[in-house]
Amino acid sequence: MLSNETKKRHSAFWEHSLEGGCLLYGFYVKPSEITNSKEIINNTQAETSPGGWWLDIDSRLNGETSIINRTVYYGDGFPTVFANLGPGSLAACVGGSFACSRETIWFDQNPIIADISSPPDLKLNTQSEMWKLTVNFIEKFGTALKGRYTSIPDLGLGLDILASLRGTNELLLDLYDSPKEVAALESKLLKCFIEAYSKLYTLSQRYQHGMTSWMPIWCRGMYYPLQCDFAAMVSPDMFESFAMPTLKTLTEFLDHSVFHLDGPGMIPHLDLLLSLPRLDAIQWSAGAGNPIEFDECWIDMYKKIQRAGKNVVIFCDSAPEKIEKILKSLNPNQLFISYSFRDEYTAKAVEGMVRRII
Repeated sequence: MLSNETKKRHSAFWEHSLEGGCLLYGFYVKPSEITNSKEIINNTQAETSPGGWWLDIDSRLNGETSIINRTVYYGDGFPTVFANLGPGSLAACVGGSFACSRETIWFDQNPIIADISSPPDLKLNTQSEMWKLTVNFIEKFGTALKGRYTSIPDLGLGLDILASLRGTNELLLDLYDSPKEVAALESKLLKCFIEAYSKLYTLSQRYQHGMTSWMPIWCRGMYYPLQCDFAAMVSPDMFESFAMPTLKTLTEFLDHSVFHLDGPGMIPHLDLLLSLPRLDAIQWSAGAGNPIEFDECWIDMYKKIQRAGKNVVIFCDSAPEKIEKILKSLNPNQLFISYSFRDEYTAKAVEGMVRRII
């Protein structure tokens, strides 16, 4: 259950009025002692038919319920389930296709825009398989997990969706050769996103008050993690021309938002992102092969984000000894940390540290 005190702290985080230390979403999942035949069957299906697992909402509900029942939450943590249907699922709701693998769902295997000058009519198809799957997920989880939270899926937006529908290499060339056509398609996809988000937000509120996302931050109103991973391949000028209009519109449409800054290739766009008046926070993801998010090398960037009046969001599940340096270097009242603990001793130690450094 999400207590009133926890709701107040999450709301204060969004309103930039948090006091008493950083917002900590800490959790520890106890080892499973369940070995019944149904769980064995579900695990076997996941191994032999990954597509079947992604699409089998009942099996996923059983699995997530088991995990929640074995999870201990620390700090400002609370039970929430990410409606994980792959990153950028909106592509398969507006005419694109999807393919399941063992690790994720892909949306870029069969691009449908062969000619940027004569694209198909992009609009939300509520009869598509992915949309029906999305609705089914939220309805079943929302009904079963009363008092807990089911997030909105990672719909994706803008250039990321367009890259799935057009092809990444083709879209990179289109930015030079057909900028007006790209802008027109982005505008259509923006409308699709707003329509899809609005429908899913309304649906989710039948089962819960407020919402979460793949970032487990509770919000009383409409919230979504914005991102544009495609932009790591373009210049700041192109980012400003093609990505910023969508991002600005969505920060004004939503009550609250976080931008998912994914990897060093996105750092050149940070100044533009910090100029968005309605953007609440930046979540830094260091990416494979780079120092972890708690490393001291990122502290200057975190300070820059906080000086711009934005909150910092950090996800990490290693090196708890580095958290103290982060807490002492930054304003903890502008900080959210999500940490998956491997044991209860470390969880309690970190929780105590967070509460001491205020």
